[in-house]
Amino acid sequence: MIRAQSTAGSEGDQISAPAAQVCPLDADIFLLIFDTLNDQGDVSAMMHTSWFVYRLGVGRLLSMGAHITNDSKLVSFCHFVRRNNLHAYHLAWLWLDIPRFSLFGDCDDSSSEDSVGDEDYDRLHGIPLLVSILPSLVGIRTLQIDYCEGLLHCDDRLVDAFAALPSVRDLRVISFGLLSYDLISSIRSDIVILYMECSGDEHHLFPPMHRIFPDPLDLLSRHKDTLEDLWLCYVDLTAEIVHPGPSTSIYPNVRCLTLGATRFRELEILVNAFPNLRILDVTMCDVLEFDMDCPRARNRMVPCWDALEHVCGDVHNIYRLGLTCPVARLDIVLDNPAESREELYEALTDVQWSTTLRRIVFRLGFYTLIAGHEFSDDCCISASDISELLPPLATASSVTHLGLDLNADVVVGDPIYYQRAAVSLLSRLRVKFFRFRIHVCNFEREDAYDHTVPLGPDRMRVLRKFRAPFLTFWASRIADAAPTVQFICFEVMQRKMYWQVLRHPGGGEHSLVVLSEEASRELVENEQMEWYEALHPVTLAAPHEGAVHDDDSGSDAMSVTSDSSQQSDSALA
Repeated sequence: MIRAQSTAGSEGDQISAPAAQVCPLDADIFLLIFDTLNDQGDVSAMMHTSWFVYRLGVGRLLSMGAHITNDSKLVSFCHFVRRNNLHAYHLAWLWLDIPRFSLFGDCDDSSSEDSVGDEDYDRLHGIPLLVSILPSLVGIRTLQIDYCEGLLHCDDRLVDAFAALPSVRDLRVISFGLLSYDLISSIRSDIVILYMECSGDEHHLFPPMHRIFPDPLDLLSRHKDTLEDLWLCYVDLTAEIVHPGPSTSIYPNVRCLTLGATRFRELEILVNAFPNLRILDVTMCDVLEFDMDCPRARNRMVPCWDALEHVCGDVHNIYRLGLTCPVARLDIVLDNPAESREELYEALTDVQWSTTLRRIVFRLGFYTLIAGHEFSDDCCISASDISELLPPLATASSVTHLGLDLNADVVVGDPIYYQRAAVSLLSRLRVKFFRFRIHVCNFEREDAYDHTVPLGPDRMRVLRKFRAPFLTFWASRIADAAPTVQFICFEVMQRKMYWQVLRHPGGGEHSLVVLSEEASRELVENEQMEWYEALHPVTLAAPHEGAVHDDDSGSDAMSVTSDSSQQSDSALA
């Protein structure tokens, strides 16, 4: 290990530092300039103008975080921190994303120079350096470790080094095993946000995963008094594993719970463990049985939460929950409204009896992606599917805010048919706020655009028809047919248009007022109709655009590699 450090150090010492120069400006001026820079590349470039400026910029650079993707970048990052140890406390977040193909089997990318193959298992020069600098990284608030179990196996000291970090509030652990178990259960920080993905290889580990931990809730008990947001992936929360009752760990401060690819049947377990829950997301949960009427009937017999602010899930899991508590907003994912009409009707009936349901968002065409299946040629959301939403919505008389979110991959046919279906739907409801979106979404169901998967020519031909004049015409037709509508929002890829409907006294006439971008943003926020973004490590770990990482191109400072790929919707302009 010492020899590896020495070799890495000699490579790092070859880096040329900026030449010493006389700086005529006051340090405070440069610090103010650094505060205005939001891109690591800009900060790095400015630092290399002189030694004086370099020293002033170290703290700002570290405060923007680091994304480490291979061993050479880890070595470079560790040397940078060691040379600037007095500023190490500025590092706000650290994302270790070094693939461990020895755990995941063969990979097509294993031949690339950035990859770490089986033969390199004991040749990660950066690991001993990482162990040496972790005690100085006392300011880390967000820590994400991809391929966590493989990384922890590289050095016996890593678990204790990570566990000793005092200020971590946001912890993400992806891939799981005994060492990951030790890290989560022993870390001394007060964890507020926890993302735990309990997969160990390309096959998701459900039971016999409970050989490692019999009860996921017991594993997290160390943090039961501090946790507020919790994401659990690939765990088992059925009664065979978790035993509801007085001995079950209780998390009184958890407000948001997201269950991804998780097994659960019994609502009672969730209610007991998270008594003060406000947001529940069960979109990616496994359906354990084809007959969901039995678990639904059992769930309706047990005490539920007093109220929930927001429930998100596919129609099957929401139906299975059998919620009997008031819900203020409901986001439902479904692909075929006609086939799911009965389940949708029952789910809305469950949560709307108290007339507190005000907001509904339908996400159409995403369930296939979430389930991990490929789209077939006949997989589409047509205008008739929008019309199928009317019978269930007719029972939800309290709804005043409606959102339709369509996956661009399944939008077919002429836009005029979607316009007619939406106008017909709104004319029979008492909605005051309508928001419509078509966008590209990746399989993780993030709300950010997926720039890596271009749309086919057929889809692009359809999307090009959603031009500004057509959207304005659509808004005018809605205002004519739906007298209760006050605000209309359209988002087709990157084209965003928002209107306020001003109705003249006496009725009959109205006018559409175009809202500015700032006013639109405030409107959506005030009306609580933002597109729901589930807790996801990529979304939360990188506060700046692009993938933030240490730069191994011959510079001491870290830089940001921005995504320069063109967006699929650029052709809409």
